[in-house]
Amino acid sequence: LTRFFQAIFILFFLLALLISIKNRKLLIPLIKGMGIAIAPYFLFSLALFGNPIYPYIVQFYLSMNTGTIYSEHLLFYAIGLVKENFFILALLMLPFMNPSREIKIITIPTLLTLLTYSLFSHKEMRLLLVILPLALILAAHSTLSLFEKLKKKNTAIAPIVFTVLLTAWLALSLAHLWPLLEKNNTPNTQELLFQAYMKQYQYNEFWISNPKYALLTDAK
Repeated sequence: LTRFFQAIFILFFLLALLISIKNRKLLIPLIKGMGIAIAPYFLFSLALFGNPIYPYIVQFYLSMNTGTIYSEHLLFYAIGLVKENFFILALLMLPFMNPSREIKIITIPTLLTLLTYSLFSHKEMRLLLVILPLALILAAHSTLSLFEKLKKKNTAIAPIVFTVLLTAWLALSLAHLWPLLEKNNTPNTQELLFQAYMKQYQYNEFWISNPKYALLTDAK
């Protein structure tokens, strides 16, 4: 719930349901069920820290004031998503479509979460895992809708365009996998930074969240 504000997505999801569902009484069982699931977490935080939202306060401070090496520009996530899967560009079609209620429920939390995360200076693509499945569903829906419109206007060219796009997507996906097959034992910038930092301290004099960096030094 606290790691990089995953709870933000839950709040936006509930907001989307509140906006999209006509019979809002249907939300009551959902909220009760979610409340039962997360109540132990908040009760534990209250007992341990004296404040049920203390982990959120700490995470907010860390996200705004630490992680300098992860500081990126505002469009980092948008550009990164396109690099990972250029079919994400099909989301630009959403304003010109007449989306169903189900698509609206998916779109609202996905885009609002993406916008919120983009406002924090600390950015890593892995943080988008919470919305990535929904973003890909929206991209697939938008792509198929675009294909159907194109097919109505020009039946002959539509399959050609779709085949070219699919081939390009497969080629780029394989290109992303290629570096993983190559052996590279050279430490990256982050590893070198943390190694130099930890060599200055003795055991129990520093704290680090990722044991990977500690294992690469003699300061274990």
